[in-house]
Amino acid sequence: MARYIMFWEYNLGLCPVDPKEKVQQWLTLTQVTKKLLKGGEIKEFAHYAGESAGYCIVEGSELEVQKLTDSFLPYIKWTTKTLLTIEQCEKVWKSL
Repeated sequence: MARYIMFWEYNLGLCPVDPKEKVQQWLTLTQVTKKLLKGGEIKEFAHYAGESAGYCIVEGSELEVQKLTDSFLPYIKWTTKTLLTIEQCEKVWKSL
């Protein structure tokens, strides 16, 4: 099973101007994220202090990652990187 680090950034262009609407949108996205954490779809989640961005760690297939990212569109923009373990790196380096 592949492991991914997924950097996310809130799409500020879709952020409501009204403070109450803004908080409601953030809380809705938070509830969705908490549900995914509880269900194990997201292994780790963090929000960078003072920014509208953060990261999460996900394990699964490319299709599962795509489903996850699509579920937050258009409110969240993603950059996804596949992670290798040290054992996987060692295997590659020994094959050189």
